Amino acid sequence: MNLKGKVISMLLAVLLAFGAAGCSLITVEKQEPQKEERVTEPVNPDDGSQRNESQPAPEEDDSGNTEVSSRDEYGQIVSEISLNMSDFLYMYADGMMKVGEGDLTGGKALLKDSIDGMEQTVADLEAIEITSDDPELQKIHAELVDIFEGYLKVSKKGLQGVEEMDAAKLNESTKEMEDLNTRLDQLTKKVNNLGMEQL
Repeated sequence: MNLKGKVISMLLAVLLAFGAAGCSLITVEKQEPQKEERVTEPVNPDDGSQRNESQPAPEEDDSGNTEVSSRDEYGQIVSEISLNMSDFLYMYADGMMKVGEGDLTGGKALLKDSIDGMEQTVADLEAIEITSDDPELQKIHAELVDIFEGYLKVSKKGLQGVEEMDAAKLNESTKEMEDLNTRLDQLTKKVNNLGMEQL
């Protein structure tokens, strides 16, 4: 399985773990590239922000953090964030493929766009503040943040390798991506072991 397939399968496994553990936001269907149409309404017309009508907007505290008080709520929010990260990792892999096919300009553009998206996704994940006294959930969250930050860092290293035409950097980033996939797989197993009652 190529790098793109491994990353996608690992993120899908995390989403399945959250879904199987009682977080019903995500349904797993045959994976086909398609655009999802969302119905949105403005939250604040002054800033143009929008929210998905099908789910309530998470509570934010004064610092801009998203407060989460239960495992179900955490699972729903993290499932959406994980889907976003999956999309950007897919875009990153497509960028690397374009570079490999000789389209350096198009490939670099995809790499940069994917990294921009990952930066926002990591910021969204970091903004989650667990308000319940749940040490296991806090550990899982800290590990997931670390893994997603790792994906962002490795993706930046890969882009730098492309820009500098540095094969050693590209090889390092591939190895580091595989290590992150292993960590994500281990975290998925941990989430699965918690059981449906707990997450």
